[in-house]
Amino acid sequence: MNTSDHAGRLRIVKVGGSLLRLSDCGARLRCWRQAQSPAQELWLAGGGEAVDVVRGWDRRFQLGDAAAYSLTLAALRLTAPLLRIVAGLAEEQVLSLDEELARFPPNWHDRYRLSSWEATSDTLAALIARARHADELVLLKACPIPTAVHTDLPALARLALVDPLFPEAARGIPGIRIESPPTPPFPEGLRKEICDDGER
Repeated sequence: MNTSDHAGRLRIVKVGGSLLRLSDCGARLRCWRQAQSPAQELWLAGGGEAVDVVRGWDRRFQLGDAAAYSLTLAALRLTAPLLRIVAGLAEEQVLSLDEELARFPPNWHDRYRLSSWEATSDTLAALIARARHADELVLLKACPIPTAVHTDLPALARLALVDPLFPEAARGIPGIRIESPPTPPFPEGLRKEICDDGER
C-alpha cells in the first residue's frame, strides 16, 4: 500500500497491547497494512504489559485514579516507540499522546472517565479519531472478532472486546473497524492466555 497516495483520507490505527505480546506482531501488522486501501495512517499503541505493571502497582499501593492515570500515560509513551520499531513505521506515523490529548475539549476527560480503569486506549483512540475528524478508526486485536457482532459496538462492549465507554466515545466516526490481523496457527493455550488478557 502506498500511504503517500491517500486521496485525503485519514485512518487512525490502534494496535492492542495484546498484539504487542506476540513475537510475530510486526509480521502480522505489515501483512495487514499491505491489504489496506490507500489512506494517511496514524498509529497508536495500546499499553499491554507496561500497563499491566501499573495495574499491579495500583492494586498493591492503592494509588488512586489520578496517579494510576499518570503512570498509565507514561506506559503508553513507552509502547509508542516500540510499535514504531516492531511495525516498521516512520516516526511521524506514530501519534504523540501528549499532542493528541491537547486536542481534546476540556470536558472530555471527565465525560469519558479517562482517569478510571473503565477507559482503555480503545476509548483514547476513538477520541483521537474524533478530535482529528478522521475518516476511519481501526482497532487491531489479537483475538478473532465474532462476525455476528463485529459492527455492533454495544455488543462488543458486553463481550469485553472493547471497553464500556468506547461505544459512546466512537459516536460520529464515519468508519469503524475492529479486527484481528492475519495470524498463523498457535497453540490453543496461548490463544486463551492472550484473549483473556485485558487491555488498557
